[in-house]
Amino acid sequence: MEEHPKKRIFIAIDLPQELKTEMKKKIEKIENLPIRFLLESTWHLTPVFLGNLNNGEIEALKTIAEIAAEKVRPFTLILEKFEWAPPNRTPRMLWLSLAESQEFSELAISLEKEIIKKQKDGIFRQFRKSARPPHPHVTLARFNEEDWPLIQKELRMKKI
Repeated sequence: MEEHPKKRIFIAIDLPQELKTEMKKKIEKIENLPIRFLLESTWHLTPVFLGNLNNGEIEALKTIAEIAAEKVRPFTLILEKFEWAPPNRTPRMLWLSLAESQEFSELAISLEKEIIKKQKDGIFRQFRKSARPPHPHVTLARFNEEDWPLIQKELRMKKI
């Protein structure tokens, strides 16, 4: 039997337009940096990254996500600061971090728990619980690690 190709999957929370408008204002002063900004239409929060899943796992994930979302109260997203990411490594992304949110953390933890429960059924075998606590952020831009020294120089010159 031929196995279907796997797809790189994460759970995404779309952002309200008001927040996207606020984000655009924040990035105006850095938009000339030598980095590749992502399209506004791709901005989202990721409570859980799952990696490569097959079609059956994707269908199971839809059910898990719907159940977890019903349990979480609506929450407010508050922009906080720019972060060069990933943490504790040579940066290759620019994040816009949001204030910690108990509801966002509860959602991420609930999703992880439900996914781990399903592993006993033989699905989501490659999933590993995140070693870090949930950290709400939006990836705004990407760049090559080797460009980091040039970006740092630009930041110093512009006093950002």
